[in-house]
Amino acid sequence: MESGMFRYDLSGVVTRRVPGKFGFIVQRNSKRGTHRRAPAKMLSLQQPFDPSAFNFNLIDPKEVRKKW
Repeated sequence: MESGMFRYDLSGVVTRRVPGKFGFIVQRNSKRGTHRRAPAKMLSLQQPFDPSAFNFNLIDPKEVRKKW
């Protein structure tokens, strides 16, 4: 959050674990729908590559985690 990597504040997100053998986690985050990035315009499945649109080669190196 401090480095500006997120589009919105995540401090008010309510999180809980769903009972059961899988241990699913549920979050209610209303900003995920209202502050999301606009979806890419798809005109055709064969449209040419647009280097200015999102692609993984443009990710800021500060966002890449080196070790798991």
